[in-house]
Amino acid sequence: MIKRSIEILSILIIITGMCGCNAALQVGDRTVGVRSGNFFYTDGVLRTQYRGATFDTVWTACEQALTAMDATVIEKTKQIATGTVTGLLHDEEIVITVEYIDTENTLVGVRVGMSGNNLASRIVHNHIKEQIAALQS
Repeated sequence: MIKRSIEILSILIIITGMCGCNAALQVGDRTVGVRSGNFFYTDGVLRTQYRGATFDTVWTACEQALTAMDATVIEKTKQIATGTVTGLLHDEEIVITVEYIDTENTLVGVRVGMSGNNLASRIVHNHIKEQIAALQS
């Protein structure tokens, strides 16, 4: 009984320690991670929710971000509540997915390269954030 309680306590301490920090878990060929509750990284796609930004504002910001980064071969597919913007930058494909959550919240996922690049995806997200700020001002 005591041994079982120690095991459970150890697991809880580990989980609690991971909650406020960067954490990643690899299951088979899939990787899932969370960074400070702002971004969610899974299968090479870095996702974040833009609060206070409409779907159309975020969509325009994503287009402008790729253009500002000098991406080429930009392809756009937009539907009612989702859309994908794809571009090529330095021989790496950038795929941005935009999903409607509600009138003032939009989810954006960014994958750079074939298997994903977390750092490059964060750079694209920074450009998107800058474009959203410029559009809302």
